[in-house]
Amino acid sequence: IVTSNFCSDTHSAPGHKLNLKGWKLQLPTHCGSGVCEVDGDKLKSYHDKYFHASGDGAATFCVPLNGAHTGGSHYPRSELREHHNFKLGGSHSLKAKMKILSVSRHHSKKETIVGQIHGEGGKFSSLVKL
Repeated sequence: IVTSNFCSDTHSAPGHKLNLKGWKLQLPTHCGSGVCEVDGDKLKSYHDKYFHASGDGAATFCVPLNGAHTGGSHYPRSELREHHNFKLGGSHSLKAKMKILSVSRHHSKKETIVGQIHGEGGKFSSLVKL
């Protein structure tokens, strides 16, 4: 179970240090029949308890076990999704430093996914899960 002080808003937006142009944020909260999303100019200054900047300016994601999930999944997530669809093949890169601060002992699958690359085979086609 994620504790309330871990999922707390620092009132600082990661978009002040990171270039989030071309990305959208999906949150583990309900909006209509789906999950809430933030993109465009709003993402530069957006922060809440699920997505905020830590004291050193790093993007921090928090996900409650009982959070909302998309129709293609049974698991909640806070994630940045790139708007650009690229074809497989060629050369692509993504560099990141990360650390996982907490994982619930009550998580039923005993796994945590921190990144995915989807294949060209359809909207739910996962090529790589990290």
